[in-house]
Amino acid sequence: MVFHGVNGVRDEAEKHLHWQLGHGGCDFWLDSWLKIGPLADFYPNQRGGIKVNQVWHQGKWQNQYYKHLLTHEHVAMIENTLFDPDMEDKLLWKLSQVGLFSFKHTYEDIREKRPLSPIYSAMWHQTIARKIFFLAWRLLQRWLPVDDVMQSKGINMASRCNCCNQVLTVWSLSLQVKGHIRQVLPLFILWGLWEGRNKARHLKIPYTFHSIKARILYLLAANARANMMAPKFWKGEFILANLLRVTVRTPPAIKVKILSWDKPLAQTLRLNVDAAFKVGKSGYGGLIRDHNGDLYYAVRKYATNDSPLEAELDALLFCLQVCKIKGLYGIQVEMDSSMVVKMKTHMMAHWRLHNKLSQVLSIFKSLGATIEHIYREKNLAGDWIAGNSMRNEQNFVWEAATADHAMQRLVLLEINEH
Repeated sequence: MVFHGVNGVRDEAEKHLHWQLGHGGCDFWLDSWLKIGPLADFYPNQRGGIKVNQVWHQGKWQNQYYKHLLTHEHVAMIENTLFDPDMEDKLLWKLSQVGLFSFKHTYEDIREKRPLSPIYSAMWHQTIARKIFFLAWRLLQRWLPVDDVMQSKGINMASRCNCCNQVLTVWSLSLQVKGHIRQVLPLFILWGLWEGRNKARHLKIPYTFHSIKARILYLLAANARANMMAPKFWKGEFILANLLRVTVRTPPAIKVKILSWDKPLAQTLRLNVDAAFKVGKSGYGGLIRDHNGDLYYAVRKYATNDSPLEAELDALLFCLQVCKIKGLYGIQVEMDSSMVVKMKTHMMAHWRLHNKLSQVLSIFKSLGATIEHIYREKNLAGDWIAGNSMRNEQNFVWEAATADHAMQRLVLLEINEH
């Protein structure tokens, strides 16, 4: 039965599979190794049986095998795709940011999505126990066996509660303040009332205002002691916190740290890379400096990208290619994009970026380069170049003698700050 259920969503699942090429053992027509999916979807007369590595020889695509069968757009897409014959083909899951299969992303894709409920979103909060949320949820669904629900189901019984509807009005207004004590306090009160009501009816324990109040105070204090309520949770309500006998921890003092560009070790070059992105337009910037802070090269490039992360990865690839052309080995790379640094370190990326990441890893290996994440404040020169190249839509590779005055002043400023 389980296999039958899995097999039922097989066609839907295969749409989210993508092959990252290694030695090219997957099918040229039937497998999804291009961004557009299987080529057979566009050319249904092709039945497969040809492997990708059969149209690749000595590092080049042999387009005489497929050029007459495909459009110019698809031919160009193929010839811009790389694969490493020394590696195995890797199957990636498109729904994941790193290409690994996860039930979370799969469930999000196949489940029936409904509009978010503002009431449920406000009720579901990390500061309260799940049992309290589920109690409130059951109450709204009329699934609690309270007197009026039982009567609506045809059970004749006398109600022993005279609560008015004003409580529901106050609760609705309180839920509009998200992430605040006013939001969750009604839920704690509800839990206290429900718990007291059940004890009175089933255990014959007296149900009094003082006992309910004591229970609510205990729950609030327990949550506060467990550090589940941040100081901002009580913003503007510190008097209420004192009345409820809840200790609110003061937030830690803000620490100020002065950041500036650090010179590399002696006989070492450092590459600072950054990218700017705005609605499809992007600019790349990079500086190569020695241990004295003297500028070797500065590069900038205008390009188009689909996302800021793609722009950052493309900027790194472009600057590394310049380093390779100039013969700069053992270079230290610094970026303020933690995601790109993690992608390089873990050698994993979104399936759309795997091809570019493979190129980056290959150049890193050939240059013997290293990479490190830095704060943006330590990458001001690279940030300035990237923004300038995006605005001016120009491409340059400067040597130290030909760098413009603004660039030279910015480099000197960073050195003097150090």
